[in-house]
Amino acid sequence: MKNPWIDLRPIPDKIDCLREWVTDEEWEKALRFGSDSRRREWLAWRALIRERVGRQTAIFYNRKGTPVLDPGLGWIGVSHCRGYVAVVWSERPCAIDIEPLSRNFAAVLSRCCSDAERSLADAHHPLFPAALWCAKEALYKYGSQQGIESALDFCHDLQITRCDLGNETMEGTIAGSDPVVIHLLRKENILAAYIL
Repeated sequence: MKNPWIDLRPIPDKIDCLREWVTDEEWEKALRFGSDSRRREWLAWRALIRERVGRQTAIFYNRKGTPVLDPGLGWIGVSHCRGYVAVVWSERPCAIDIEPLSRNFAAVLSRCCSDAERSLADAHHPLFPAALWCAKEALYKYGSQQGIESALDFCHDLQITRCDLGNETMEGTIAGSDPVVIHLLRKENILAAYIL
């Protein structure tokens, strides 16, 4: 069994260094994007996967629009934000979300934080709003990989049941499922929440 991994890195300013890691079709598709930042994000996560998994790795999308690898190559989770890209890989379902800590999470909390979550031990920690949002995004993506088909309400169906920001972990449930451990990783001004 291979060790799972997470890779969080800055997106290159120029896309030329990504060219060798993507197919001709991907390169042509990216050049048609109207936004340079969208082009860089899309190419960067593909390049990162191929750098870590193998240059010839085929990347597909499932019917939900989630990136997947050929069966037998493992599971991936992908996330990007302005200037950064992250990928998590495992032999089992996995997920990741990243957010810039400079984002204002006040509005997010009003929409996705339950009363039970507001009473968690670290709920008043300055990092809590960003961690809560990232963790719920990761749970949502993980649920999709687990085959949960229904629309999930971020406040009621995705619940954070434990929060230990000192140890960079949380636990959460998806529509009452067994708890899942969510790991946190902070790099510069970026927070990642991932499930392996």
